[in-house]
Amino acid sequence: MTQSLPTQPQAGNPMLAQMQDIQLPPDISLWPLAPGWYLILALVLLLCLTLAWYIRKRQRHLAPQRAALKELSHLNAHTPELAWQVSTLLKRVALHYGPREKIAALGGDAWSALLDEALSPGDAGFAVLLGSRYTTQTLSPEQAQTLLTLAEVWLKQAPRWLAGRFPC
Repeated sequence: MTQSLPTQPQAGNPMLAQMQDIQLPPDISLWPLAPGWYLILALVLLLCLTLAWYIRKRQRHLAPQRAALKELSHLNAHTPELAWQVSTLLKRVALHYGPREKIAALGGDAWSALLDEALSPGDAGFAVLLGSRYTTQTLSPEQAQTLLTLAEVWLKQAPRWLAGRFPC
């Protein structure tokens, strides 16, 4: 059998009799933090605030585009004034994102040409479809659907395209 260790030092050595247990230091606290952590916290806070500012700015910038897309989805394709309504809607968005003086002066073929410029060559067709906006002639259902599709494509790329077309 194993012998148990004596709990009391033997009386033979008086120095051992005076020894006490080791006292552990107190546990390390998390507070106060080292100065480097305050710097990291400040940088993270600055990053979060910058990100929130950027997201808010972007949402405000794209709000007219979202509103126009919503309004476009509510337009009736069977209305005789569809070409006029789409043209007016696109003009409002263009006035918001582009230079007012240049956009407001456009009309007729120049306006249709500007709209067609933003689209890829295969998609261009505003000139033909918007040509009926001042006549009593209504668009066929296929033409109306094509016009609504072109307008949706144009609205989705309008802010970026107008900013590149008319730099400040």
